Amino acid sequence: MDPSPIELPIQRGKIGRAILACTACRASKVKCTRESPSCHRCSSRGITCSYLPSRPKRKARLDDRLKAIETSLSDLPKSISAQTEYIQPLECVTTSFQIHRTNGGWSRSSTLNEERVHKLVGGYVKHFHSMHPFINRLEIERLLKELPMLPTWPRINTALVCLMMALGEVHERPSPDQLYHRTTLPSSDGEFFPGRIYFDHATAALQGDTIQHVQGKLLAAIYLAQLRRLQDSYEYLFTAAQRIQACLGPMTRDREQDPALVLAFWTCLQLESEFLPCAFPRSGLSRYEWFVPLPSLQEGDDIEVLDHLINHIAWRKSMSQVLAQEIYPIQKVQDQLLKVVGHPGSTPSENILQARLRATCYDTLAAVYRPLLWEILNGSEKLPEGAIENFLQEGIKALLHSITAFHDVIGQLVFTNVCMTAHMKSQNMMVILMIYQSSTYGMKLAKLISREDLRALLLDTLSFIDLAESPEVAPDFKALREVVRKLDLFSHTGPDTPVSL
Repeated sequence: MDPSPIELPIQRGKIGRAILACTACRASKVKCTRESPSCHRCSSRGITCSYLPSRPKRKARLDDRLKAIETSLSDLPKSISAQTEYIQPLECVTTSFQIHRTNGGWSRSSTLNEERVHKLVGGYVKHFHSMHPFINRLEIERLLKELPMLPTWPRINTALVCLMMALGEVHERPSPDQLYHRTTLPSSDGEFFPGRIYFDHATAALQGDTIQHVQGKLLAAIYLAQLRRLQDSYEYLFTAAQRIQACLGPMTRDREQDPALVLAFWTCLQLESEFLPCAFPRSGLSRYEWFVPLPSLQEGDDIEVLDHLINHIAWRKSMSQVLAQEIYPIQKVQDQLLKVVGHPGSTPSENILQARLRATCYDTLAAVYRPLLWEILNGSEKLPEGAIENFLQEGIKALLHSITAFHDVIGQLVFTNVCMTAHMKSQNMMVILMIYQSSTYGMKLAKLISREDLRALLLDTLSFIDLAESPEVAPDFKALREVVRKLDLFSHTGPDTPVSL
């Protein structure tokens, strides 16, 4: 009598079908009678009959995985505490909070009371808000009042305050051995940067789509530009520009926009224009230039600061039209410049806002003159007859005004993007040095600036370049230093042979 079949564990295949045959019958792809201990086919052939072990049921497998995950989560705090690098959350109490950070390369621990927070934010307002007032003063005061009540997890409100504090700490301590004895910038040597502890804490909260997140990205871009990290700075600026375009919607005129969004738009457009010498991709924000209204005065705004911003916007719009329509737009640029900054021979302003507007205007004029001056130096015949002498004289004046725009400013000098400011100075100084060594046109320069003044101006420019060194503009700075070395301007005899680029 054949042994009776018994129930065997069912093994599931790849597609969920039960595996009923023994291993030998399954390998031969024949039907198995499934007797135990040996099926009929295996018994008749005298081969070993075996069945695959059963797998645990699906529910049992899920339970095992769930227990493993719970065990891993229970061990997570221990593994985090064992890390060598951590950032402790911002702990806010009624009047003070602490930030701690440790890192293998550098460490710092500071306790910030209310007075310290207000001092750093006040430094931001003094040095940066006057140039880019995209956060209302009343909003800044509200953020400071609410700071002690914010939770420990990084929120965008906390992040905005931290970024303002980071910018305030960057220029907190003037250094007497830097440019003009008043410009302050963190050293690129070493592992610690002023304000970095606050910046690191803020970045965790910048991933969002609100106008406050856009403001946070703009603050981060300005901070990184202070550290000469141009690529990182532009990444924040680019993402802010993309979000602003999404908020603006279709390009239609006379469309009412949020005042904070309007300020963020014009600020972002200004900051992006300072990166033009770098080969970074454009965000497309300039397409909205003729559709976004001018900023309007809101409660808490400084009238002088807002007028300064509107003047910058008006200059930008007028130059966009002139440069797009004219082949030689010098006369129209000069006419607009007279309306904005007055007579070209006027004394540079002692006010930082007026000096900044003056620098912007003369930078534009210098950018128009530079290619013409290069053509003159190269003996080009494309220029109109009889205009070379006038182009040369007015062009040299424009370059000198651009370089010296900030020389009479009283107080501490702060630049939004010091690398691009240094780039403009180096370009202008390069042309001036080429004119200086020219046997044909060198006398024109000598009538406008003495050798001693030119030497002092060159020293200031070189010290600025040393201060603003970064990979993106390093080739320009290297070329200028090489020209200075060949010209030997600091000797009494001058260059032995003409320098050619």
